[in-house]
Amino acid sequence: MLSLMIKRILDTTNRTKLILMAVVLAMWPALAQAAAPPAPILKKSPPVWLGFLVMALLLIIVMFVSLMPSKRSHQD
Repeated sequence: MLSLMIKRILDTTNRTKLILMAVVLAMWPALAQAAAPPAPILKKSPPVWLGFLVMALLLIIVMFVSLMPSKRSHQD
């Protein structure tokens, strides 16, 4: 008897979960459209010369590494 009662409660709980899930899924588009879109954040972009400075530093680093002599021994 107890096992039948527990089974009945679990079946009811599963049905309730499924019904609630179906209701939420049906209402989701309406809930998503109800929220107002956030205001855009207009930040000032960094200056152009800063980008050129970063590119120049990277170029200097690459050139320095490329021009470093390789340390080969007499066995090569």
